[in-house]
Amino acid sequence: MRKPTYALFILTYANYQATTAIFMVFLPLFFYLRGYSQGAIGTILAVGTVFSLFAHPFWGKASDRARNKNNVLSVMYLGSAASVLAFYVHGSFFFLLAAMAVFNFFQASIETQTAAVTLEHAQRVGWRYGPIRLAGTVGYSIMALVAGLLSNYSITISFAILSIMSLAGIGFVQLLPKIAGHQDRRKPVSTLQLLRDRKLLVYLIYITLVNSTLVYYYSFFPIYYEQMGATPFLIGLATFASAIPEVVVLLFADKLFDAVGPDWMLLGAGILITARWFLYYFLHNMYLILPVQVLHALTAMPIVFAMTTYVSRSVPPGLRSSGQAMFGLAFFGVARLAGTLLGGWLGERVGVRTMFLYNAMFVAVTTLVFAATSVRRVRPSAERQFQLPG
Repeated sequence: MRKPTYALFILTYANYQATTAIFMVFLPLFFYLRGYSQGAIGTILAVGTVFSLFAHPFWGKASDRARNKNNVLSVMYLGSAASVLAFYVHGSFFFLLAAMAVFNFFQASIETQTAAVTLEHAQRVGWRYGPIRLAGTVGYSIMALVAGLLSNYSITISFAILSIMSLAGIGFVQLLPKIAGHQDRRKPVSTLQLLRDRKLLVYLIYITLVNSTLVYYYSFFPIYYEQMGATPFLIGLATFASAIPEVVVLLFADKLFDAVGPDWMLLGAGILITARWFLYYFLHNMYLILPVQVLHALTAMPIVFAMTTYVSRSVPPGLRSSGQAMFGLAFFGVARLAGTLLGGWLGERVGVRTMFLYNAMFVAVTTLVFAATSVRRVRPSAERQFQLPG
Protein backbone atom coordinates (compact mmCIF):
# COMPACT_ATOMS: atom_id res chain seq x y z
CA MET A 1 0.00 0.00 0.00
CA ARG A 2 3.04 2.28 -0.13
CA LYS A 3 2.25 3.94 -3.47
CA PRO A 4 -1.40 4.94 -2.76
CA THR A 5 -0.47 6.24 0.70
CA TYR A 6 2.54 8.16 -0.61
CA ALA A 7 0.38 9.69 -3.32
CA LEU A 8 -2.13 10.85 -0.70
CA PHE A 9 0.57 12.73 1.19
CA ILE A 10 1.69 14.27 -2.12
CA LEU A 11 -1.85 15.42 -2.88
CA THR A 12 -2.39 16.72 0.65
CA TYR A 13 0.68 18.95 0.43
CA ALA A 14 -0.01 20.10 -3.13
CA ASN A 15 -3.57 21.03 -2.22
CA TYR A 16 -2.72 22.89 0.99
CA GLN A 17 0.21 24.88 -0.38
CA ALA A 18 -1.93 25.88 -3.37
CA THR A 19 -4.29 27.59 -0.92
CA THR A 20 -1.41 29.49 0.70
CA ALA A 21 -0.55 31.04 -2.67
CA ILE A 22 -3.99 32.62 -2.64
CA PHE A 23 -4.08 34.23 0.78
CA MET A 24 -0.38 35.14 0.98
CA VAL A 25 -0.15 36.77 -2.45
CA PHE A 26 -3.60 38.05 -3.32
CA LEU A 27 -5.17 38.88 0.05
CA PRO A 28 -2.94 41.96 0.64
CA LEU A 29 -3.59 43.01 -2.96
CA PHE A 30 -7.34 42.64 -2.34
CA PHE A 31 -7.11 45.07 0.60
CA TYR A 32 -4.99 47.49 -1.44
CA LEU A 33 -7.48 47.52 -4.32
CA ARG A 34 -10.20 48.21 -1.73
CA GLY A 35 -8.40 51.50 -1.09
CA TYR A 36 -6.68 50.71 2.23
CA SER A 37 -3.29 52.26 3.04
CA GLN A 38 -0.17 50.25 3.83
CA GLY A 39 -0.63 50.97 7.53
CA ALA A 40 -4.27 49.86 7.47
CA ILE A 41 -3.36 46.68 5.58
CA GLY A 42 -0.64 45.97 8.13
CA THR A 43 -3.17 46.40 10.93
CA ILE A 44 -5.71 44.04 9.31
CA LEU A 45 -3.06 41.38 8.75
CA ALA A 46 -1.62 41.89 12.24
CA VAL A 47 -4.99 41.43 13.97
CA GLY A 48 -5.35 38.11 12.20
CA THR A 49 -1.87 37.21 13.36
CA VAL A 50 -2.69 38.04 16.99
CA PHE A 51 -5.38 35.39 16.89
CA SER A 52 -2.92 32.94 15.32
CA LEU A 53 -0.73 33.41 18.41
CA PHE A 54 -3.46 31.66 20.38
CA ALA A 55 -4.24 29.23 17.58
CA HIS A 56 -0.78 27.62 17.34
CA PRO A 57 -0.55 26.37 20.94
CA PHE A 58 -4.27 25.55 21.01
CA TRP A 59 -4.16 23.29 17.95
CA GLY A 60 -0.77 21.85 18.88
CA LYS A 61 -1.99 20.82 22.33
CA ALA A 62 -5.24 19.47 20.87
CA SER A 63 -3.29 17.32 18.41
CA ASP A 64 -0.88 15.95 21.01
CA ARG A 65 -3.83 14.84 23.16
CA ALA A 66 -6.13 13.70 20.33
CA ARG A 67 -6.95 10.08 19.59
CA ASN A 68 -6.78 11.05 15.92
CA LYS A 69 -4.73 14.06 14.77
CA ASN A 70 -6.36 13.83 11.34
CA ASN A 71 -9.70 14.88 12.83
CA VAL A 72 -8.13 17.97 14.38
CA LEU A 73 -6.72 18.94 10.98
CA SER A 74 -10.15 18.42 9.41
CA VAL A 75 -11.74 20.88 11.84
CA MET A 76 -9.10 23.45 10.92
CA TYR A 77 -9.75 22.97 7.20
CA LEU A 78 -13.51 23.27 7.70
CA GLY A 79 -13.12 26.52 9.65
CA SER A 80 -10.84 27.93 6.94
CA ALA A 81 -13.25 26.98 4.15
CA ALA A 82 -16.16 28.71 5.88
CA SER A 83 -14.41 31.81 7.23
CA VAL A 84 -12.66 32.85 3.99
CA LEU A 85 -16.09 33.37 2.41
CA ALA A 86 -16.65 36.25 4.86
CA PHE A 87 -14.48 38.45 2.61
CA TYR A 88 -17.38 38.46 0.14
CA VAL A 89 -19.81 39.84 2.71
CA HIS A 90 -18.56 43.32 3.54
CA GLY A 91 -15.53 45.54 2.93
CA SER A 92 -15.58 47.76 6.00
CA PHE A 93 -12.40 48.00 8.04
CA PHE A 94 -13.74 46.51 11.28
CA PHE A 95 -15.56 43.70 9.49
CA LEU A 96 -12.34 42.75 7.70
CA LEU A 97 -10.52 42.79 11.04
CA ALA A 98 -13.01 40.27 12.43
CA ALA A 99 -12.90 38.14 9.27
CA MET A 100 -9.09 37.98 9.37
CA ALA A 101 -9.14 37.03 13.04
CA VAL A 102 -11.45 34.06 12.50
CA PHE A 103 -9.74 32.94 9.29
CA ASN A 104 -6.28 33.01 10.88
CA PHE A 105 -7.43 31.09 13.94
CA PHE A 106 -8.35 28.11 11.77
CA GLN A 107 -5.81 28.45 8.97
CA ALA A 108 -2.61 29.43 10.77
CA SER A 109 -1.62 26.02 12.11
CA ILE A 110 -2.61 23.79 9.19
CA GLU A 111 0.93 23.77 7.79
CA THR A 112 2.70 22.86 11.03
CA GLN A 113 0.14 20.23 12.02
CA THR A 114 0.27 18.70 8.55
CA ALA A 115 4.05 18.53 8.97
CA ALA A 116 3.62 16.81 12.35
CA VAL A 117 1.39 14.11 10.85
CA THR A 118 3.54 13.68 7.74
CA LEU A 119 6.90 13.52 9.50
CA GLU A 120 5.68 11.03 12.08
CA HIS A 121 4.43 8.64 9.40
CA ALA A 122 7.50 9.28 7.20
CA GLN A 123 9.87 8.36 10.03
CA ARG A 124 7.81 5.29 10.84
CA VAL A 125 8.05 3.88 7.30
CA GLY A 126 11.43 5.33 6.28
CA TRP A 127 10.36 7.96 3.76
CA ARG A 128 12.24 11.18 3.02
CA TYR A 129 10.28 14.32 3.87
CA GLY A 130 11.79 16.51 1.13
CA PRO A 131 10.06 14.93 -1.90
CA ILE A 132 6.70 15.00 -0.10
CA ARG A 133 7.10 18.67 0.80
CA LEU A 134 8.18 19.28 -2.79
CA ALA A 135 4.59 18.56 -3.89
CA GLY A 136 3.52 21.62 -1.89
CA THR A 137 5.91 23.79 -3.87
CA VAL A 138 4.46 22.53 -7.14
CA GLY A 139 0.91 23.20 -5.92
CA TYR A 140 1.87 26.67 -4.71
CA SER A 141 3.60 27.54 -8.00
CA ILE A 142 0.76 26.39 -10.22
CA MET A 143 -1.90 28.14 -8.13
CA ALA A 144 0.10 31.38 -8.15
CA LEU A 145 -0.13 31.40 -11.94
CA VAL A 146 -3.76 30.26 -12.10
CA ALA A 147 -4.98 32.68 -9.43
CA GLY A 148 -2.96 35.49 -10.98
CA LEU A 149 -4.56 34.84 -14.36
CA LEU A 150 -8.08 34.65 -12.92
CA SER A 151 -7.49 37.74 -10.78
CA ASN A 152 -7.04 39.79 -13.93
CA TYR A 153 -10.83 39.47 -14.19
CA SER A 154 -11.82 39.37 -10.51
CA ILE A 155 -9.51 39.45 -7.49
CA THR A 156 -12.21 37.92 -5.26
CA ILE A 157 -12.58 34.69 -7.25
CA SER A 158 -9.51 33.42 -5.39
CA PHE A 159 -11.50 33.20 -2.14
CA ALA A 160 -14.00 30.76 -3.63
CA ILE A 161 -11.13 28.63 -4.93
CA LEU A 162 -9.51 28.64 -1.49
CA SER A 163 -12.76 27.55 0.16
CA ILE A 164 -13.28 24.67 -2.27
CA MET A 165 -9.69 23.47 -1.91
CA SER A 166 -9.94 23.62 1.88
CA LEU A 167 -12.96 21.32 1.72
CA ALA A 168 -10.96 19.00 -0.53
CA GLY A 169 -8.24 19.07 2.12
CA ILE A 170 -10.64 17.43 4.59
CA GLY A 171 -11.04 14.51 2.21
CA PHE A 172 -7.29 14.07 1.75
CA VAL A 173 -6.58 14.26 5.49
CA GLN A 174 -9.25 11.68 6.30
CA LEU A 175 -7.75 9.25 3.78
CA LEU A 176 -4.24 9.53 5.28
CA PRO A 177 -3.03 6.94 7.82
CA LYS A 178 -4.49 7.80 11.22
CA ILE A 179 -1.94 9.38 13.55
CA ALA A 180 -2.74 9.43 17.27
CA GLY A 181 -1.50 11.93 19.82
CA HIS A 182 1.11 10.46 22.16
CA GLN A 183 0.47 12.53 25.25
CA ASP A 184 -1.39 10.88 28.13
CA ARG A 185 -4.48 13.02 28.66
CA ARG A 186 -4.47 12.04 32.34
CA LYS A 187 -0.93 13.39 32.77
CA PRO A 188 -0.67 16.43 30.50
CA VAL A 189 2.78 17.91 29.89
CA SER A 190 3.26 21.66 29.53
CA THR A 191 4.41 22.89 26.13
CA LEU A 192 6.86 25.13 27.99
CA GLN A 193 8.94 22.01 28.63
CA LEU A 194 10.12 22.42 25.04
CA LEU A 195 12.09 25.51 26.07
CA ARG A 196 14.42 23.27 28.06
CA ASP A 197 16.02 22.55 24.70
CA ARG A 198 18.38 25.55 24.53
CA LYS A 199 19.18 24.93 20.87
CA LEU A 200 15.50 25.02 19.96
CA LEU A 201 15.07 28.27 21.89
CA VAL A 202 17.96 29.92 20.03
CA TYR A 203 16.59 28.77 16.70
CA LEU A 204 13.14 30.14 17.51
CA ILE A 205 14.52 33.57 18.40
CA TYR A 206 16.68 33.72 15.28
CA ILE A 207 13.98 32.63 12.81
CA THR A 208 11.45 35.00 14.40
CA LEU A 209 13.73 37.97 13.76
CA VAL A 210 14.69 36.89 10.25
CA ASN A 211 11.19 35.86 9.21
CA SER A 212 9.71 39.19 10.27
CA THR A 213 11.41 40.61 7.16
CA LEU A 214 10.12 37.75 4.99
CA VAL A 215 6.62 38.47 6.28
CA TYR A 216 7.02 42.11 5.25
CA TYR A 217 7.89 40.84 1.76
CA TYR A 218 4.85 38.51 1.69
CA SER A 219 2.54 41.29 2.82
CA PHE A 220 3.73 44.24 0.77
CA PHE A 221 5.73 42.97 -2.21
CA PRO A 222 2.55 42.38 -4.28
CA ILE A 223 1.55 46.00 -3.65
CA TYR A 224 5.07 47.27 -4.38
CA TYR A 225 5.17 45.24 -7.59
CA GLU A 226 1.73 46.49 -8.63
CA GLN A 227 2.93 50.06 -8.11
CA MET A 228 5.81 49.33 -10.50
CA GLY A 229 3.20 48.50 -13.13
CA ALA A 230 2.88 44.74 -12.73
CA THR A 231 -0.45 43.11 -13.56
CA PRO A 232 -1.97 40.43 -11.30
CA PHE A 233 -0.69 37.82 -13.77
CA LEU A 234 2.87 39.21 -13.58
CA ILE A 235 2.58 39.16 -9.78
CA GLY A 236 1.54 35.53 -10.04
CA LEU A 237 4.48 34.87 -12.38
CA ALA A 238 6.86 36.45 -9.86
CA THR A 239 5.43 34.17 -7.18
CA PHE A 240 5.84 31.19 -9.50
CA ALA A 241 9.48 32.17 -10.08
CA SER A 242 10.07 32.35 -6.33
CA ALA A 243 8.53 28.95 -5.60
CA ILE A 244 9.37 26.56 -8.44
CA PRO A 245 13.16 26.43 -7.71
CA GLU A 246 12.19 24.94 -4.32
CA VAL A 247 11.72 21.69 -6.26
CA VAL A 248 15.50 21.38 -6.59
CA VAL A 249 16.10 22.46 -2.99
CA LEU A 250 13.68 19.90 -1.58
CA LEU A 251 15.10 17.05 -3.64
CA PHE A 252 18.35 17.42 -1.71
CA ALA A 253 17.08 18.92 1.56
CA ASP A 254 17.16 15.67 3.56
CA LYS A 255 20.75 14.97 2.52
CA LEU A 256 21.76 18.57 3.20
CA PHE A 257 20.22 18.45 6.66
CA ASP A 258 22.06 15.21 7.48
CA ALA A 259 25.33 16.62 6.11
CA VAL A 260 25.48 20.07 7.69
CA GLY A 261 22.70 20.17 10.28
CA PRO A 262 20.22 22.94 11.09
CA ASP A 263 22.87 25.47 12.20
CA TRP A 264 24.40 25.85 8.76
CA MET A 265 21.11 25.66 6.89
CA LEU A 266 19.73 28.53 8.97
CA LEU A 267 22.97 30.53 8.66
CA GLY A 268 23.05 30.14 4.87
CA ALA A 269 19.43 31.24 4.63
CA GLY A 270 20.19 34.38 6.64
CA ILE A 271 23.09 35.33 4.37
CA LEU A 272 20.99 34.90 1.22
CA ILE A 273 18.04 36.82 2.69
CA THR A 274 20.38 39.74 3.36
CA ALA A 275 21.59 39.70 -0.26
CA ARG A 276 18.02 39.40 -1.54
CA TRP A 277 16.73 42.48 0.31
CA PHE A 278 19.70 44.54 -0.90
CA LEU A 279 18.90 43.52 -4.49
CA TYR A 280 15.26 44.54 -4.09
CA TYR A 281 16.44 47.96 -2.96
CA PHE A 282 18.90 48.52 -5.79
CA LEU A 283 16.85 46.97 -8.64
CA HIS A 284 13.89 49.24 -9.32
CA ASN A 285 12.64 47.47 -12.43
CA MET A 286 9.77 44.98 -12.45
CA TYR A 287 11.47 42.72 -15.01
CA LEU A 288 14.86 42.65 -13.27
CA ILE A 289 13.05 41.66 -10.08
CA LEU A 290 11.90 38.36 -11.63
CA PRO A 291 15.29 36.56 -11.59
CA VAL A 292 15.90 37.75 -8.01
CA GLN A 293 12.73 35.91 -7.01
CA VAL A 294 14.64 32.65 -7.47
CA LEU A 295 16.51 33.42 -4.23
CA HIS A 296 13.28 32.84 -2.31
CA ALA A 297 13.73 29.08 -2.74
CA LEU A 298 17.13 29.30 -1.04
CA THR A 299 15.90 31.42 1.85
CA ALA A 300 12.45 30.60 3.20
CA MET A 301 12.35 26.88 2.41
CA PRO A 302 15.66 25.93 4.11
CA ILE A 303 14.37 27.59 7.30
CA VAL A 304 11.04 25.77 7.20
CA PHE A 305 12.64 22.42 6.35
CA ALA A 306 15.42 22.70 8.93
CA MET A 307 13.02 23.64 11.72
CA THR A 308 10.29 21.09 11.01
CA THR A 309 12.88 18.32 10.68
CA TYR A 310 14.78 19.36 13.81
CA VAL A 311 11.57 19.40 15.85
CA SER A 312 10.49 16.03 14.48
CA ARG A 313 13.82 14.41 15.35
CA SER A 314 14.65 16.06 18.65
CA VAL A 315 11.30 16.54 20.41
CA PRO A 316 9.76 13.58 22.31
CA PRO A 317 6.68 12.00 20.65
CA GLY A 318 4.27 13.38 23.26
CA LEU A 319 5.17 16.96 22.36
CA ARG A 320 5.87 16.80 18.63
CA SER A 321 2.66 18.49 17.53
CA SER A 322 3.21 21.14 20.20
CA GLY A 323 6.80 21.50 19.01
CA GLN A 324 5.64 22.12 15.45
CA ALA A 325 3.05 24.54 16.85
CA MET A 326 5.77 26.40 18.76
CA PHE A 327 7.75 26.71 15.53
CA GLY A 328 4.58 27.99 13.87
CA LEU A 329 4.00 30.43 16.73
CA ALA A 330 7.45 31.93 16.18
CA PHE A 331 7.71 31.71 12.40
CA PHE A 332 4.11 32.32 11.37
CA GLY A 333 2.86 34.13 14.48
CA VAL A 334 5.22 36.51 16.28
CA ALA A 335 7.27 37.17 13.14
CA ARG A 336 4.13 37.82 11.10
CA LEU A 337 2.86 40.26 13.72
CA ALA A 338 6.11 42.23 13.63
CA GLY A 339 6.37 42.10 9.85
CA THR A 340 2.82 43.26 9.17
CA LEU A 341 2.16 45.72 11.99
CA LEU A 342 5.57 47.29 12.58
CA GLY A 343 6.65 46.78 8.98
CA GLY A 344 3.42 48.28 7.66
CA TRP A 345 3.71 51.28 9.97
CA LEU A 346 7.35 51.99 9.04
CA GLY A 347 6.81 51.23 5.36
CA GLU A 348 4.04 53.79 5.16
CA ARG A 349 6.51 56.43 6.34
CA VAL A 350 9.65 55.51 4.41
CA GLY A 351 8.28 53.50 1.47
CA VAL A 352 8.50 49.83 0.60
CA ARG A 353 11.80 50.19 -1.29
CA THR A 354 13.56 51.81 1.66
CA MET A 355 12.11 49.14 3.97
CA PHE A 356 13.93 46.49 1.95
CA LEU A 357 17.19 48.33 2.67
CA TYR A 358 16.39 48.48 6.40
CA ASN A 359 15.44 44.80 6.36
CA ALA A 360 18.72 43.89 4.67
CA MET A 361 20.75 45.64 7.34
CA PHE A 362 18.63 44.13 10.13
CA VAL A 363 19.02 40.56 8.85
CA ALA A 364 22.75 41.09 8.30
CA VAL A 365 23.27 42.04 11.95
CA THR A 366 20.97 39.26 13.21
CA THR A 367 22.79 36.63 11.13
CA LEU A 368 26.20 37.82 12.29
CA VAL A 369 25.13 37.49 15.93
CA PHE A 370 23.69 34.03 15.29
CA ALA A 371 26.90 32.93 13.54
CA ALA A 372 29.13 34.25 16.29
CA THR A 373 27.20 32.83 19.21
CA SER A 374 25.36 29.71 18.10
CA VAL A 375 26.75 28.05 14.97
CA ARG A 376 29.04 25.13 15.71
CA ARG A 377 31.91 24.04 13.50
CA VAL A 378 30.95 20.42 14.04
CA ARG A 379 27.35 19.53 13.28
CA PRO A 380 25.45 18.66 16.47
CA SER A 381 23.30 15.56 16.40
CA ALA A 382 19.73 16.40 15.46
CA GLU A 383 18.61 12.96 16.59
CA ARG A 384 19.21 13.47 20.30
CA GLN A 385 16.01 14.00 22.24
CA PHE A 386 15.84 15.97 25.45
CA GLN A 387 14.05 14.16 28.25
CA LEU A 388 10.73 15.09 29.77
CA PRO A 389 10.55 15.30 33.55
CA GLY A 390 9.19 12.38 35.52
